[in-house]
Amino acid sequence: MIEASKGARVGNYIIDWACYSIIYVIVINLVEYAYYYLFDEYIMPPDVFFYLGYSTYYFVFEFFTGTTPGKRLTKTEVRNRYYEKPKMKAIVIRSILRVLPWDALSFLFGFTGMHDSLSKTSVYLKEKPVQD
Repeated sequence: MIEASKGARVGNYIIDWACYSIIYVIVINLVEYAYYYLFDEYIMPPDVFFYLGYSTYYFVFEFFTGTTPGKRLTKTEVRNRYYEKPKMKAIVIRSILRVLPWDALSFLFGFTGMHDSLSKTSVYLKEKPVQD
């Protein structure tokens, strides 16, 4: 299998960030409106809900499908070092480490990010590129 390029990984990140942001805004607005309807006052959810949701977004997609919407569009998937579907523990580690600010910075100093190296996983192309 061929590892995904940094460009594909950046594309994954941007697409997934946009998808998660849309989902988050919809869910938070529904919760706020329900709370207002029930208690006649507005609430502002703490930031921790954003980060819990972000980790959950990645966990659900990567555990059940091995991909996220971004990875589907770039035709990549998560695999362990033996090119197998990762175990739940590895996906949990990947998902939790994504919310740490230095995880994104870890890509600047190497090919794999912290969430890849500590979970012993990586992102690979699903199909081999066509060669001329």
